[in-house]
Amino acid sequence: MRLLILAIAGLFALPLTAATRYSIGVETTGDPLRPHVGATVLAENAQRRVEIVENPIDCHVLLSDDSGATFTALNTVLKTWWRPASILLLGRLRIYDPLPGSRRKSVRDVNVTTSNEPSEAIVGLATHKYVVKMSFGTHEDLSGTPVEARVGATILVWTTGAVDAALALRAVDLTTGIPEVDALLNPALAKIPGFPLRTVLTATRAFAGGRPQTITVTATVSDIRTAAAPPHAFERPADYVNQGPIIGGPGR
Repeated sequence: MRLLILAIAGLFALPLTAATRYSIGVETTGDPLRPHVGATVLAENAQRRVEIVENPIDCHVLLSDDSGATFTALNTVLKTWWRPASILLLGRLRIYDPLPGSRRKSVRDVNVTTSNEPSEAIVGLATHKYVVKMSFGTHEDLSGTPVEARVGATILVWTTGAVDAALALRAVDLTTGIPEVDALLNPALAKIPGFPLRTVLTATRAFAGGRPQTITVTATVSDIRTAAAPPHAFERPADYVNQGPIIGGPGR
């Protein structure tokens, strides 16, 4: 009997697990085609539930059971699910895209630097501020006409050690999609430790003889707290059908 009592007491002494919940908003300036995007993230152990609460298009919920390595996307209106290729709230900036009709694109003078700067508290948490700067030149052939441009970007990331870095959601694509540039940029980004509370990406492209075009993306995390996960929060509904998003076109 004494052993039974001790066993029961031990069960009640086990710590109760709770999920971590936070909100994340992504704001873009300089690109009218990209609206503000908002989401809430619920994370418990290796499970993730991301609810797109502002400006959803095809996907309303993202589910993961491998700490966010892969996701299942849910359209709660059509009751469909699929495996998305990208899990970012905001994809790569179009400022890095080649010009329409360009036959080829080459880059030169790629430069990536990193530094730390004095920081401040964000949402009441101590942070570290990391700065990554990159620049490169591009050459494109547009119907036989050479087009030269300079591209530069500054990435500011404020991180904290008070939140498990594994719980972070990759909200913004900070890469360029250009192999020669990302070969230097990715290692610099990978060295940034901690949970990102705020990320600011400012990218500028200036064609030879033209005015610069600048786009800024800001991702901000807020309302970080513990919360009990609702029943079945991380499960795909059994009545959902496996069907990818339907891309509409003229006349549909």
